[in-house]
Amino acid sequence: MANQSLGDAGGTRWRCVGPRVSIDLNKPIDKRIYKGTQPTCHDFNQFTAATETISLLVGFSAGQVQYLDLIKKDTSKLFNEERLIDKTKVTYLKWLPESESLFLASHASGHLYLYNVSHPCASAPPQYSLLKQGEGFAVYAAKSKAPRNPLAKWAVGEGPLNEFAFSPDGRHLACVSQDGCLRVFHFDSMLLRGLMKSYFGGLLCVCWSPDGRYVVTGGEDDLVTVWSFAEGRVVARGHGHKSWVNAVAFDPYTTRAEEERRDRGADKEHKRYHSLGNISRGGGDKPSGPAPRSRLDPAKVLGTALCPRIHEVPLLEPLVCKKIAQERLTVLLFLEDCIVTACQEGLICTWARPGKAFPDETEAQTGEGSWPRSPSKSVVEGISSQPGNSPRGTVV
Repeated sequence: MANQSLGDAGGTRWRCVGPRVSIDLNKPIDKRIYKGTQPTCHDFNQFTAATETISLLVGFSAGQVQYLDLIKKDTSKLFNEERLIDKTKVTYLKWLPESESLFLASHASGHLYLYNVSHPCASAPPQYSLLKQGEGFAVYAAKSKAPRNPLAKWAVGEGPLNEFAFSPDGRHLACVSQDGCLRVFHFDSMLLRGLMKSYFGGLLCVCWSPDGRYVVTGGEDDLVTVWSFAEGRVVARGHGHKSWVNAVAFDPYTTRAEEERRDRGADKEHKRYHSLGNISRGGGDKPSGPAPRSRLDPAKVLGTALCPRIHEVPLLEPLVCKKIAQERLTVLLFLEDCIVTACQEGLICTWARPGKAFPDETEAQTGEGSWPRSPSKSVVEGISSQPGNSPRGTVV
């Protein structure tokens, strides 16, 4: 298992450690310093991770994406190097589930691109043909005689596409944007399966429950919103934050799925390459006219199923609130024996789970401490919306 790599306070360097062995964490296996651009996000390929290969994607503030293999030092590729695909910051990166070569990259432009690490980028700005469009989104296939990146482009909402997450079975993709909308797509067919609007402001983060029944979002309304995938509606909100909610996560080791995952068997390969066949064939329907990316009117959706009023859904009270950093928290990761957090100060902390402790180590030396005992099944990180008078680095 590979641990997440994290940026320092300046965002210009990152460190990572490989498979879990007895190693000195003060001596990273790789270290790089970038000039002229800053790393903004990254993702390891957990599907292919092994002792002989660790594939890593790094997104940058100028729009480029770098592919690295931390074991095979000579393996490195740079996508969108000339910024012909997109000139805005990479906001999020993710390998496709159970794929060795396909990944998605979202940008501050509101666009989401599908890449294949085996293909080069075109030497000219890519040309696209419209495949599908709907409420606030459009999907395009890249026109190219030879295999080139990107393979496809999604235009989602208005403003930056801040984060996205695959469902546990890999079939659906949840996206949150600065326009305050959660959009859930069936990834293979590129059809919109669900839509939700924030109570106020943009949505910044999203995650699925381990059983795939719920999607949880956080954002500039200082709320945690629980959306039921099966019912297609908001079923609860969590409050208690006095600042933006920057990250949400379920603990898969304490959250029990009520149903076993479906056997994906013969469907696995189809899912892995999703709709590449449709894209190469020009894909199904041929929409005409400009692709709509309309903004929902908050005054019209408030009080509807898209955005119920505060009193119209159950309000969840926080069970535990603990300030663990002076600056905003940037990473939340659940492991079987501990919880990992990181903040904008560049500190990485591991927290012992209730009833467990790390011997021979002190909080002052390693940043490790005991996590507050809590029956809560999800933990949310908050960032300050007003410097100086709002809690920072608070976990609820």
